[in-house]
Amino acid sequence: MVWLKEDSSYAVNFNRNYATRANLLNMIRLYSRLMNGKLDLTDPTEMLFSQFISNGGETGYTAMRDLDAHKTKIKKELKKLSSDPSVCKVWNASFDMLDLFNKAAENSARFAAFITSREAGRTLDRSIYDAKEISVNFNKKGAGAKFLDSYGAQVKNDIRDLSWKIPIC
Repeated sequence: MVWLKEDSSYAVNFNRNYATRANLLNMIRLYSRLMNGKLDLTDPTEMLFSQFISNGGETGYTAMRDLDAHKTKIKKELKKLSSDPSVCKVWNASFDMLDLFNKAAENSARFAAFITSREAGRTLDRSIYDAKEISVNFNKKGAGAKFLDSYGAQVKNDIRDLSWKIPIC
C-alpha cells in the first residue's frame, strides 16, 4: 500500500524501518518496556514509540479499555470457579503473552509508518494519521460498519460458546 500512496523514497524508508526498528521482536521489546515503565526516552526509537502510543497511534486503543474491563470481570468470575491458583497464573500468563504478540504484530506496520513519516518531516498529527492509514483503520466507521459490528457480535458469541467447552480458570 505504501508503494501506491507515497513516493519511492518514502516506501524504501518504510521498508527499512519495518525490517529494523518495527519488526516483531523489537515491537515485543518496546511493549514490554512500555508496560514496565522502562522506556528510555533518550533512545530515538523508544522516544518515537512513546509518541506513537501517547498520541493514539494504536488503532483500536479506545476499544481496548472496554476489553480490559471485560477481562477484569472474567478474571473475577474465574477466581470464584478456580481452586488451583497455579493453573490460573499459567492461564493468565499465556493470555497476556498472546495479547503482547498480537499488539506487536498488529502495530508493527503502523509504527514503521509513523517513524517514516516523522523522519520525512511530517507533523505529529499527520504521522499518526499515516500510521492509522497503513492498514485497516478500525477507528473509522464507513459503509461496512454495520456488517462488521454484527460480524463482531457473532464472533463474540462463538468465542463465548467455545469458552464453555474449554476448561478455564
